[in-house]
Amino acid sequence: MASICVFFVVQLMRLDLGRRANRNEHANATKFFLIFTVLACLFYAYFALYTTYVLTVDIGFGLIGFFFAFFQILISLPVYLAFKKAEDAV
Repeated sequence: MASICVFFVVQLMRLDLGRRANRNEHANATKFFLIFTVLACLFYAYFALYTTYVLTVDIGFGLIGFFFAFFQILISLPVYLAFKKAEDAV
Protein backbone atom coordinates (compact mmCIF):
# COMPACT_ATOMS: atom_id res chain seq x y z
CA MET A 1 0.00 0.00 0.00
CA ALA A 2 2.87 2.35 0.75
CA SER A 3 4.33 1.85 -2.74
CA ILE A 4 1.01 2.87 -4.29
CA CYS A 5 0.99 6.07 -2.22
CA VAL A 6 4.60 6.84 -3.20
CA PHE A 7 3.75 6.11 -6.84
CA PHE A 8 0.82 8.51 -6.63
CA VAL A 9 3.05 11.30 -5.29
CA VAL A 10 5.71 10.58 -7.93
CA GLN A 11 3.06 10.77 -10.66
CA LEU A 12 1.74 14.10 -9.36
CA MET A 13 5.24 15.59 -9.20
CA ARG A 14 6.15 14.14 -12.59
CA LEU A 15 3.13 15.55 -14.39
CA ASP A 16 3.51 18.94 -12.73
CA LEU A 17 7.18 19.10 -13.69
CA GLY A 18 6.37 18.12 -17.26
CA ARG A 19 3.74 20.82 -17.54
CA ARG A 20 6.02 23.49 -16.07
CA ALA A 21 9.00 22.41 -18.15
CA ASN A 22 6.98 22.64 -21.34
CA ARG A 23 5.48 26.02 -20.52
CA ASN A 24 8.76 27.59 -19.39
CA GLU A 25 10.99 25.72 -21.86
CA HIS A 26 13.39 24.98 -19.03
CA ALA A 27 16.02 22.26 -19.48
CA ASN A 28 16.50 21.46 -15.77
CA ALA A 29 12.78 20.89 -15.21
CA THR A 30 12.73 18.66 -18.28
CA LYS A 31 15.69 16.70 -16.89
CA PHE A 32 13.88 16.12 -13.60
CA PHE A 33 10.74 15.18 -15.53
CA LEU A 34 12.77 12.51 -17.33
CA ILE A 35 14.14 11.20 -14.03
CA PHE A 36 10.66 10.98 -12.50
CA THR A 37 9.34 9.34 -15.67
CA VAL A 38 12.01 6.64 -15.50
CA LEU A 39 11.09 6.15 -11.84
CA ALA A 40 7.42 5.86 -12.85
CA CYS A 41 8.35 3.22 -15.45
CA LEU A 42 10.11 1.25 -12.72
CA PHE A 43 6.98 1.45 -10.57
CA TYR A 44 4.84 0.27 -13.49
CA ALA A 45 7.22 -2.66 -14.05
CA TYR A 46 7.17 -3.50 -10.35
CA PHE A 47 3.38 -3.49 -10.23
CA ALA A 48 3.17 -5.58 -13.42
CA LEU A 49 5.78 -8.19 -12.51
CA TYR A 50 6.07 -8.50 -8.75
CA THR A 51 2.62 -8.05 -7.31
CA THR A 52 -0.36 -10.37 -7.16
CA TYR A 53 -3.40 -9.25 -9.09
CA VAL A 54 -7.03 -9.97 -8.48
CA LEU A 55 -7.91 -9.20 -12.10
CA THR A 56 -5.79 -9.72 -15.18
CA VAL A 57 -7.08 -6.42 -16.52
CA ASP A 58 -4.80 -4.73 -13.95
CA ILE A 59 -1.80 -6.01 -15.91
CA GLY A 60 -3.26 -4.48 -19.07
CA PHE A 61 -3.76 -1.12 -17.40
CA GLY A 62 -0.23 -1.27 -16.05
CA LEU A 63 1.17 -1.98 -19.50
CA ILE A 64 -0.81 0.91 -20.96
CA GLY A 65 0.59 3.23 -18.29
CA PHE A 66 4.11 1.92 -18.93
CA PHE A 67 3.68 2.49 -22.68
CA PHE A 68 2.61 6.11 -22.21
CA ALA A 69 5.41 6.82 -19.72
CA PHE A 70 7.98 5.24 -22.06
CA PHE A 71 6.57 7.27 -24.95
CA GLN A 72 6.96 10.42 -22.85
CA ILE A 73 10.63 9.54 -22.34
CA LEU A 74 11.12 9.18 -26.09
CA ILE A 75 9.50 12.54 -26.73
CA SER A 76 11.18 14.35 -23.82
CA LEU A 77 14.75 13.45 -24.75
CA PRO A 78 14.86 15.56 -27.96
CA VAL A 79 12.93 18.32 -26.20
CA TYR A 80 15.50 18.36 -23.38
CA LEU A 81 18.33 18.61 -25.91
CA ALA A 82 16.57 21.48 -27.71
CA PHE A 83 15.93 23.37 -24.45
CA LYS A 84 19.53 22.80 -23.35
CA LYS A 85 20.85 24.05 -26.70
CA ALA A 86 18.64 27.16 -26.47
CA GLU A 87 19.81 27.89 -22.90
CA ASP A 88 23.46 27.48 -23.89
CA ALA A 89 23.00 29.86 -26.83
CA VAL A 90 21.73 32.64 -24.56
